[in-house]
Amino acid sequence: MKRVEDDTILENDMKVRRLSSPERVVTEGVTDSRVPGPGRLALLVCFSTLLGGCSPSSSSRHFETAQEAAAAEDWPQAADLWYRIHLSEQVKTALPYLETARALYNSGDHESACQMLRDGLAHFPEDQALLAYYASRLEELGFQRAAEMYYARLVEVDPDSYVGWLGLGRVRMGIGHELAAEEPLERALLLNPESAEAHTYLARSSQVSGDRPRAYDHYLEAIRLGANDPSLLLDAGSITIEEEVLRARPDASERGLSWISMVLEIDPQSTCAHYLRAVHLEKRGDKTGALVSYMRAAETDPSCVPALSRLAELYAEAGDLMRAGEMVNRALAVEQDPARRQALLGLLESDDS
Repeated sequence: MKRVEDDTILENDMKVRRLSSPERVVTEGVTDSRVPGPGRLALLVCFSTLLGGCSPSSSSRHFETAQEAAAAEDWPQAADLWYRIHLSEQVKTALPYLETARALYNSGDHESACQMLRDGLAHFPEDQALLAYYASRLEELGFQRAAEMYYARLVEVDPDSYVGWLGLGRVRMGIGHELAAEEPLERALLLNPESAEAHTYLARSSQVSGDRPRAYDHYLEAIRLGANDPSLLLDAGSITIEEEVLRARPDASERGLSWISMVLEIDPQSTCAHYLRAVHLEKRGDKTGALVSYMRAAETDPSCVPALSRLAELYAEAGDLMRAGEMVNRALAVEQDPARRQALLGLLESDDS
């Protein structure tokens, strides 16, 4: 792909709009308070020009010092030193481009870092380290479509790049192209079968495609490999209450309950976890346990209409009409949907009869 096409795609993806203050720039929700114009890279150019660059005899010393500065996370110093090394090279190599960009990025000068990476890729268009780092920085800054382009280029250069395939799948998930994400995620999993992240994204793409037993299998593997983010555990727990999954995977209910319990250990106030636990228990015939969990969901979020509605039904079934009416009235106080309000009122009418 021609360089001008790359720059056009990146410019369209960024949608940069400058504000009235010349010292702020907003790029799809990412705010950088540093000077957006020439940036630190231009200052490095001016500084190095004044110094006359670096002599070849000093490049080895600068290389060691630059590595030490980066190891100490002295990013401004590392950026200065790596850029001097870049200028001193009579025959340019990719590493100073990469390390200068890394130091600039970690200093907070994202714009100059990206410019350095683009310059590096103009000279070394197939350098895997430059492609991978640029793609990951674009992804982190929120430029998903531009990141997709560079991850795609990375796997074109190196079809065995786990980082490239995983990144390509991940950004496609991020822009809502879940089905298009499946092939790169499968390729990533072939290269690294123990990738919890690949299993996680494949689980979510499988949910979108409607293959819930497959989604369960990938969630199971992701959690086995150490994934324990509460949102992932809740997603996994939520599909284990579906009949399709319960029929296809007999162990799903027990595992789903254990995953929800893991969430409650992390966050005892999780309304969603209490509600899912209640649904699981009710499906297993434990109405007493379900009642307690529905109540906990309503306590942690007094506006949780699904929990309040089910509490009303359970209390009505148990003959406790006073509590059933209380739950209906609490639900009506927050429910706005006409059809659901009518259903709640129907509970009160059945109680009166």
